[in-house]
Amino acid sequence: MRRALNCGDYIETQYYTPWSGLKGGRIRTEDICAICYGEDEIVSADVIRKEKDTKGRNPLPICRFCFDNNTEVPVTGGRVNMMEKSVQQAAKKNKLHIDAVRRGRKKARK
Repeated sequence: MRRALNCGDYIETQYYTPWSGLKGGRIRTEDICAICYGEDEIVSADVIRKEKDTKGRNPLPICRFCFDNNTEVPVTGGRVNMMEKSVQQAAKKNKLHIDAVRRGRKKARK
């Protein structure tokens, strides 16, 4: 099945693997942004996991510009890390509770 690709489409994950040089003798490539293909200021996966909700999946590298513009973080199609997903959900719930307390909608926990 053929698909028309447009400028700005995400890179298909089966063709873009920056860590591919580590397995099977493939050529090691430089990290590029999975959204705009830029090579400047690539944000590490740890920073992406801390600040964005990846739903337990591994984020693809993106540049600082795309990261700061609140674009949706592209993630791998692999299996979900359930431990990481539950940690992210708990952090999101805690943040929502803190915001509700600050606005006066709920009482603070002791």
